[in-house]
Amino acid sequence: MTTLKTTLNERPATDTPFAPTADIAQSNVQDAIEAVASTAAADLAAHVAAADPHPTYLTQAEGDAAYQPLDADLTAVAALTTTAAGRSTLTITDPNADRVLAWDDSAGTVAPIALADLTTEAAPATGDFLLIYGAEGDLRKADWSTLPAGGGVSDGDKGDITVSGSGATWTVDNNAITDAKIRDSAALSVIGRSANSTGDPADIAAASDGQVLRRSGTSLGFGAVDLASANAITGTLPVGNGGTGQTTAAEAVGELIQACTEDTAPDNAADFFGVYDASADTGSKVKMSTVIREKLTANRTYYVRTDGSDSNDGLADTSGGAFLTVQNALDVAATIDFNGYVVTISVGSGTFARAVIPITVGQANSDDLVISGAGAGSTTLSHSAAFQAVVDSSGNGARAKVEDVTLTNSNTSGYNARATTGGYLRVGTVTLGTVGSSGIHLISTTGGNLTASSTTLTVTSNAANLLYASDNAYLGVNGSTIAHGTRTYTTTALATTGGVIRHDSVTNTGTVTATRYSCTTSGGVNTFGGGSSAVAGNSAGSATSPGWYA
Repeated sequence: MTTLKTTLNERPATDTPFAPTADIAQSNVQDAIEAVASTAAADLAAHVAAADPHPTYLTQAEGDAAYQPLDADLTAVAALTTTAAGRSTLTITDPNADRVLAWDDSAGTVAPIALADLTTEAAPATGDFLLIYGAEGDLRKADWSTLPAGGGVSDGDKGDITVSGSGATWTVDNNAITDAKIRDSAALSVIGRSANSTGDPADIAAASDGQVLRRSGTSLGFGAVDLASANAITGTLPVGNGGTGQTTAAEAVGELIQACTEDTAPDNAADFFGVYDASADTGSKVKMSTVIREKLTANRTYYVRTDGSDSNDGLADTSGGAFLTVQNALDVAATIDFNGYVVTISVGSGTFARAVIPITVGQANSDDLVISGAGAGSTTLSHSAAFQAVVDSSGNGARAKVEDVTLTNSNTSGYNARATTGGYLRVGTVTLGTVGSSGIHLISTTGGNLTASSTTLTVTSNAANLLYASDNAYLGVNGSTIAHGTRTYTTTALATTGGVIRHDSVTNTGTVTATRYSCTTSGGVNTFGGGSSAVAGNSAGSATSPGWYA
C-alpha cells in the first residue's frame, strides 16, 4: 500500500475519491483496489480448482483422439499436388446401386457408370486395357496383350495341381485329394451308384450284418449272395478255406471223405455211416450196427438186470448200463461177428422172460454163446405157452449154452429147454422147474441137438417126459447127475420117429415113478451098456421095432 500511495500523487488511497461503477461500489481508490483484489483472488482460486478451466480449448487427450498426429503419411499427403479432376471423386454421392468408376473425359471428372451400361468385351485384344494394382503400389492400366495367357496362370506344378497347355489344362495330382476333402458319408456305406444308369453317386448303405455288396438284377446294393446263380460264384473253394477244391459233387464228396480223420477203432454201436437216401433224395446217417457187424477182438459180456434198460448198451453191470431182458441181449449178440471169441449173457438175480437163441456169425462153438445166471436159486427164466420152450434154440446155426438158472413153464403143454430145426443147445447146471402135466423138461426135435454133459440137472416138477427126442433129433445126457427128488413122469425117456437119446454114465438120485423109456418108429435110447434100468423109473421100458434100446 505504500507503493500505491506513492504512485497516486503521494496521497493516501483512502483519501483519494473513486467514482463507483456497476462492478465496483467503493467510493475511494483504496477500497476499490481491495475489492478488485479480493474478487480476483476468488476467481483465480476457482479457476485453479476447476477440472477443465478452459472448456473452449481441447485437452491433450481430446486433441490426440480428434486429430491425426503429424507423421510421414500426413507429410506425404500434404506434399501431393491435386487437380480438380482428382478432387471430384470426393464429391460423388452414393448411387445406391452397383457402379464402376470411370473417367468422363467430356466432363473432366470421375463418374460412376451403371453395370448395365457397360459393353462386354467378348474377345479382348491388343489395345484393350485392364485396370490393375501394380507391384509398384499404385493403380495402373495393363494392355490385354501383355497379360499371361490362359487366364493368367502359367504352366507348371502348382503343388497338388499341374497346369499345362498354356493354362488350358489343370491336372490334379494323384492321391492329392484326401478322404476328408471328398465329403461325409452315411454310416456303414460306400459311395457309388446303385441304379443301372449314369448319374450322380450316392451312399449305398448296408442295413444288416453279414450282407455283401453285390449286383442284383439292375441294381447295386448290400444283401445276401444267391448261391444258386451261376454268376454268384466262380472257381473252386480250397479245402483250407472250408471248401473241397473240386468242381463236381462227386469229386467234392470224395475230397471230403479224404479230408476226414481215419477212425481206427470205430464204435459199431455208436458210430454212423453217411449215405444217400434215394427215396428222400437226401443225405442221411445210418448207424454202423444196422449195416455191418462189429467184429470182436476180445471176449464180451452183456449184462441183464431187473433194473436195467434195453436202451442201454449192456456193457456195464449197473442199472444205467445193463439190459432189461435176456432176449434183447441175445438179439444184440446176433448183430456182431464173434470172430471166434466168447459172448456171455450174464443174467442177474430175479425172474426174466424166455430166451430164443438167435443165429449168430463167427461163433466157433456152442459154448461161445453162454446164458449164465447168478445161480439156480437166484435167476429164473420163465414162460407160459404151449409147445414153446423157456430156452429155445431153433434154426440152423442157432447155438448156445445155458447154465446156473431155473427154467419154468407153467403151461400144461410147455417145455423148459428145446433144440429144434437144426438148433443146438447145451444145458449146464440148471434147475428144471415147473412144467404142466403134459409138459416136457428137455426136448429135441426136427434135427435139433440138445446136450447135457458132465453137469447136474435138478428136477423140481413132475412132467409127461424128462427127455424127449423125435424126427431125427439128438438129445444126449452123459456123465451127468440127475437129481429127481420125488418125481412122477409118464415116460422118463421117449424116442420116436428117428429121434435118438443118449443116456450113459448118468447118476440118478431120488425116487421116480415112471415108465423108464419108450422107443418107437426108429427112435432109440442108447445107454452104452447101462442096462434096462439105466433110465430112472419104476416100470420097465419098451422098444417097438423099428424102435430100439441099447
